[in-house]
Amino acid sequence: MKKYISILFFLTLFAVTASAQVRFSATTDRTHISMGEQIVITATLITNRQINTPSAPAISNTDGFTVLKTDQRQSSSSSIQIINGKASQKTEIYHIFYYHIAPSKVGNFTFPSLEVTVDGTNYKTDPIAFTVRNEAITNPDIRVFLQINKRSLYVGEQAMLTFKVAQKAQSSTDVNNGFMSALEKLENAFERDFALSRLFTNQISTTQERIDGEIYKVYSLRYALYPVNSGTFNIQPIPFGYQELRRVRSRRSDPFFDDFFNMNSFFGGGVQAVDKNALSNSLSITVKPLPSAPSGFTGSVGKFSLSASVNPNQIPAGEAITLKISLKGSTRPGSIGDVILPQMADCEVFKPEQQMVTDTNINGLSTRKTYKYLLIPRKEGTLVIPPISLLYFDPESGTYKKASSDTIKVDVSKGKENQMAQNRYLTQEEIREVGKDIRYIKTGIKIKNQKERPYLEPLFYLLFPIPFIVFILSVLYRFQSSRQKRNASQQIRRRALSAAQKKLAALKKKHASLSSSQFLGTVSETIEQYISQKFGFAATGRTLDELKNELLSQNTDKQIVADLTSFIEDLDSYRFGGQTLDDASRLSVLDKTSRFLYGLQKSSKKGGAIINRSLLFFLGSLFICGNVYSAPVDLWFEKANQAYTNEQYDSAAFYYEKIVESGTSNSAVFYNLGNTCFRQNKIGLARYYFEKAAKLDPQDPDIVSNIRYIKANIIDKTPEQERGFIENLLWHLHIFFPLKTQLWILFSLLFIVSLFLSLSLYFSGNGRLWFIYLSVLLSLMIVITGISTAVKIYELEKISYAILLDPSSEARNEPDGSKVLFTVHEGTKLQIRKVNGSWALVSLPNGVSGWIELKKLGKI
Repeated sequence: MKKYISILFFLTLFAVTASAQVRFSATTDRTHISMGEQIVITATLITNRQINTPSAPAISNTDGFTVLKTDQRQSSSSSIQIINGKASQKTEIYHIFYYHIAPSKVGNFTFPSLEVTVDGTNYKTDPIAFTVRNEAITNPDIRVFLQINKRSLYVGEQAMLTFKVAQKAQSSTDVNNGFMSALEKLENAFERDFALSRLFTNQISTTQERIDGEIYKVYSLRYALYPVNSGTFNIQPIPFGYQELRRVRSRRSDPFFDDFFNMNSFFGGGVQAVDKNALSNSLSITVKPLPSAPSGFTGSVGKFSLSASVNPNQIPAGEAITLKISLKGSTRPGSIGDVILPQMADCEVFKPEQQMVTDTNINGLSTRKTYKYLLIPRKEGTLVIPPISLLYFDPESGTYKKASSDTIKVDVSKGKENQMAQNRYLTQEEIREVGKDIRYIKTGIKIKNQKERPYLEPLFYLLFPIPFIVFILSVLYRFQSSRQKRNASQQIRRRALSAAQKKLAALKKKHASLSSSQFLGTVSETIEQYISQKFGFAATGRTLDELKNELLSQNTDKQIVADLTSFIEDLDSYRFGGQTLDDASRLSVLDKTSRFLYGLQKSSKKGGAIINRSLLFFLGSLFICGNVYSAPVDLWFEKANQAYTNEQYDSAAFYYEKIVESGTSNSAVFYNLGNTCFRQNKIGLARYYFEKAAKLDPQDPDIVSNIRYIKANIIDKTPEQERGFIENLLWHLHIFFPLKTQLWILFSLLFIVSLFLSLSLYFSGNGRLWFIYLSVLLSLMIVITGISTAVKIYELEKISYAILLDPSSEARNEPDGSKVLFTVHEGTKLQIRKVNGSWALVSLPNGVSGWIELKKLGKI
């Protein structure tokens, strides 16, 4: 009994010694923190042997704090102890868990106990209590400033906002990763009631400054700030995240060796980056509403100057002069108003060309807006251009002021006789176009339905697999032929006709030397041998009826079998009736035999031919049915053209729109409808229909010319995209063919390549090489055509454009938003980025985006 007790004691002692010695604790560097500050809690699990790596204990957000992120690391240390001359080694494994948290409110909160399980035993840390104070985070190494040059502003007045981060020289901090998050929070803090524009560039400037007697490296970013709402606004401190770099001792250390050999100094330990936050100061900004505005005020706030000039100042009546108006103001582009040209008698005024340039300087943004009017005086004398003025609000004086130009006088001499009046809009840039007009409508053409998405037609779904099917069938046939060549019976069947023809040719040469019986016997033997080899049954020894029934059972043509039966009966009458045959009769027998054998050969392949003809008939019928289109659109088209010719534009528009409503999509109809809208002075609708026409036929010169003409006559000018020679060449090749034509070209190329590759399977030597070379060349054409086609399909499916149909519209910062980002005018082409209910997020060619109501847009 004592023996068993001793064994049990030693086993228990061994199990206790072999089990892991575990310590689990949580620490932090401070328990008093400020709002906006981050704190790191370090939980350390120490064992004396290797265990399965545990995962970080889970913890969820509470009412008092938010978990930002967690990290996990593992390290080990070893130490040697010498006691009474005996050395022992101690090893410890460290599993370290880092919890980055941030307080969510002022007051007290408790970080809960963490729990891990090792070898079936649970280990817990002690909870940690924190106190959160509502005070600024102070750190002499990092300072954050939010500065503004004016604390009291009017709505629309410009102010300078500066965000600065000061890093003390030689401090153990890293600020490189904190700017993106801080600037995002800064812009979010201002976005509801202010408009912000970054000045100069998006790069942050770096300088050195002395703050409180210390040298700091200062990072600055400046904004132009514009209030859009009135009231008092308190901007909360902006947190800036940085990292504090701390040197930590290496885990591979021992007190004896550290003291004797100075190992920490030799290896240097390590550096730990601890996330910290610094808060900027808060800002209080008072925004005053504008006083009651007088009549003629268009929203310009700031300092403005205006000047005007003409060129030339002496001109014959009926010829054009250019009036240039320059307006400069200390504001952003969206906040500068439009000048109104005074009425001038006996002078024709055309829509101006507008150009806007924004400059950045130390005082913020300034905008220069230039108008170029085309004026054509009609009478001899002096043309007086009254002062041109702009009413604006001056924030410095708090009053409304007027910027005006001087009176301009132009000497108008006598012009040419019978000077024709201008009847269209022009700009200075388009003076060379005076006397021209939009191109005339299209007449005398047959209206066909041109689908915007022809690749969705069922015909193309059926056609495009055909080249691949042809090639696959060719490969399978080639494979089957190879197998058949190894089959002796199949080989005999395939060569049955050629063997019979050779025998008949040999018999034709020596028929004169044979008796009638021998000659006819040889002919009968040839026929029987051919039938046996071709149809796979023994013809010798069968009666004529048995032979006839066997041939008919194998789907041989009935007429051929009947003629063959009659011919064999004639042969037997000669052969067994004792009649003789002259040379002419013998040659006639050979000729008939050859024709009958060829007929049998052709009849055996007839089923496949019927299938092929049926397939071709089906595809032809499908093609015809796919292209049949019947509607009374031609009559409506003629009526519309007649009404347009008679200047009855409302009637013309009625019939053109009736064609469109019937479901017909045709470039000529859209083009003529665009011309009609232009005659009705509907510039937006005119461009809308011209763009729809261009979508169907992008290379039509009339459509391209009219779009260019409309773009020259709208207020918002969008510069043409500049392309190099190669890029321009590729672009014209890309739009040279309509999408449907490209689909037919792509199908044709695929079909030809499939034929060439199929033929290369049956040729050898140079013939095969030529087919392969041609297939490679055509494959390159397929790749180029395919890329162009894919781009067009992608643009149709993924990119949407629209034309503004209203006289003007303000793009806002959000649906039903109060902040106006920019203004667009009738006829401007916009890209639709997103749709939200009755609003669309649109963008200009320069990338500027804003929200506009969908009902004001015509989607192309």
